[in-house]
Amino acid sequence: PPVIPPSSPPMNSTFNVNKSTLAVLSKELMRGERISSRLANEKLSAEEILKIWEELMEKRNFFLEHKDYLEVKLSGSDDEDEFNKYYGFVQSKMRQLVLSLEPPYMYGVQCTPYPKALEHPNEKCVKSFFLGLDFKAEAEQKSDASAKGKRKRVDIRSAITYFKGIIEKYNGGEGGFKCEFKHVTATKLPEWVFPDEKRPAPTKKRKRRKRSSVLAADKDADKDANKDTNKDATKDNRSKKHKSDGPEDAPKKVADGAISTKEEGAKEISEENKQKIEAKAGSEPMKNDK
Repeated sequence: PPVIPPSSPPMNSTFNVNKSTLAVLSKELMRGERISSRLANEKLSAEEILKIWEELMEKRNFFLEHKDYLEVKLSGSDDEDEFNKYYGFVQSKMRQLVLSLEPPYMYGVQCTPYPKALEHPNEKCVKSFFLGLDFKAEAEQKSDASAKGKRKRVDIRSAITYFKGIIEKYNGGEGGFKCEFKHVTATKLPEWVFPDEKRPAPTKKRKRRKRSSVLAADKDADKDANKDTNKDATKDNRSKKHKSDGPEDAPKKVADGAISTKEEGAKEISEENKQKIEAKAGSEPMKNDK
């Protein structure tokens, strides 16, 4: 629905609002609500309140928020009046370029326009519009969970061709005006688009040091060696425990017919088994060879 502010002359202030600009408005309103809600704390000091307001009124840096940009460069006549007329015509049609980069005309990219054109330093009658481009993954384009994380190539040439056809209608294509389109990455933006015409220093991110394969192999070898050592120590402890069950120098024969060695005990058990077998079979007792 149209939103008409109490001003003169009455105008629909939502005329240029589309999906892309609505996303920007919603994001900023949510940011403002998140920051201003901290002012409800009655225990804040005057300095803390001032810091919150400064954070709320902090200016955005459009040229640090995107990785890709589309530059629309206008140039032509040295007559400033004629150029300003051409510039005004292109500016009034920029919303159509933004709309052509949105669904249902194009998928896979979100376009965020910069609100005004920037003049080129040391160049007369040359201005550029900039559009921030955010390319989405294929899963976000088609809501396909199986394609999550995959990047799909987005061709925006059809939108540019469509917009060129509109611009070329100005003054019947006469006057020597040019409208050029250029894809610019964030690292290739000119210095004059930033405040004070100076690119901010990039924030350095600490990189995690990767463990080399040699060190990894050495550590794995040390772990295996420790495991083998622990196993050997366990075996030695077990053998010592078995030996400690009886006196080390115990005599083999404690009394007549009593046998204490394991070997003789095994012979005794075998004789008992023989007797059981003989009893079940009903045969004569087996004679001992000894």
